[in-house]
Amino acid sequence: MKLIDYLSSEVISLNAFAARIGAKNARTVQRWTKSPGSAGYRMPSTAMMDAIMRETGGKVQPNDFFEMPSSFPPADEMPTDQARAA
Repeated sequence: MKLIDYLSSEVISLNAFAARIGAKNARTVQRWTKSPGSAGYRMPSTAMMDAIMRETGGKVQPNDFFEMPSSFPPADEMPTDQARAA
C-alpha cells in the first residue's frame, strides 16, 4: 500500500504521522508520498522505512516506495546472463 493511501484511509495528517514516526516534519512525509520521478519526491531512509512499516502495522512496506512494472515476462522469457553479455 502506498503511504498516501494509508494516510488517507486512516485519516492521519502529515503532521501527526511525522510525529508518530519521529520524522523531521510534515514536509518530509509529504515528499515520501509523491510518485518516484515527480518533482519533490524523496525516498525515506531505511530507518524511516522501518518506522513507517512498524507504525502502519505492515500495511506500508519498503517495496511500496518503488515503482515496479505491472508485470514481468515469464522466467523462461527472461534474458540469460549469456544473452546479456552478447
